[in-house]
Amino acid sequence: MIHSFVLLAPILLLGIIALLGFVGCLSKPDPPVAQLAIAPNSGPTTGGTQVVITSPGAAFAGSPTVTFGSSPDPTVNATQVTVIDTNTMMAVTPAYPIAKPVNVTARYTGSSGTDFSGTLPQNSFFTYFSPVSHVQTALGSAGGGTSIQSPPLALQGGELLLVTLQWGGTGTPALSGATVQSLPGGAYPWSGMKVQVFSGMNTVSGQVVVKATLSSASPVAWRLCVSAYDGADSVNPTYSPVASPDGNTGKALQTPAPIAANAGDLIYSVAFAADAGGAFPGTTNALTPGTGFTAESGIGNPLVQDQQVVTAAGISATATNTTANTNPRWWIFAVGVKAS
Repeated sequence: MIHSFVLLAPILLLGIIALLGFVGCLSKPDPPVAQLAIAPNSGPTTGGTQVVITSPGAAFAGSPTVTFGSSPDPTVNATQVTVIDTNTMMAVTPAYPIAKPVNVTARYTGSSGTDFSGTLPQNSFFTYFSPVSHVQTALGSAGGGTSIQSPPLALQGGELLLVTLQWGGTGTPALSGATVQSLPGGAYPWSGMKVQVFSGMNTVSGQVVVKATLSSASPVAWRLCVSAYDGADSVNPTYSPVASPDGNTGKALQTPAPIAANAGDLIYSVAFAADAGGAFPGTTNALTPGTGFTAESGIGNPLVQDQQVVTAAGISATATNTTANTNPRWWIFAVGVKAS
């Protein structure tokens, strides 16, 4: 007589196989992993950097999700993710709360309908950095004479200093209290006066007072503007200075050419105005900042303003003269500040 177990064994085996298949349907396996590349591989914590993500072994399709960061760090999804072809997609980086290298992952449905994930190779990251940011601006003025100085700035060291000096007469300025050099362009002529912009990295932790001394007295009122910025590149912090020519009149101010700036950079701008005869009418001749710009000196004359660059673009500095004078003179300058 055949043992009953022998007879039941095939049936039991088929049942086990069916059960395993059913469990396999319930527990979906992890999707295959593709290796990604990203360019550029860095951007500011404010987000807004357009990146290209590629993977030779991918089959991008549908609506992918691209995530920056991985546990235990924050994870934030990119915006404006667009599939260009089966191996290429574009995205805009999200704002991120920490300046550091982070991993990038992508989840997408392949052209065959299979779910996939992709990640950067080991030891490859997208690096978030802090954008250039304004710390402090101080304005000094004098009715004439050979010396002028700024109010003290409270600094930590490592800031970029941008110093703008406007004066009259034939004197040559010498600056002290900070190590700065003239930007390309030297002294610009404007309305019978001169304007010159200097830059340098601050090495002092504590109070910084910038002083300018002329080789011969300024016969008219003159001004000194000192601004400090964090996050600037310490080797080549400024680029593409541009200034309006002498002789501009009207109430709408604009630099003659845009500055091609990258995300995380900053545009520094300074503007001056005078009445039709060349004299300064003071605070009644108020200059207001242009669209996208912030007045760091307060609204007035001169006007120190800046704009953080969120996405790479060509940016022109603008401002508006709100004086009652029907045809005031003006001068405006801008320079790009590169993020570190």
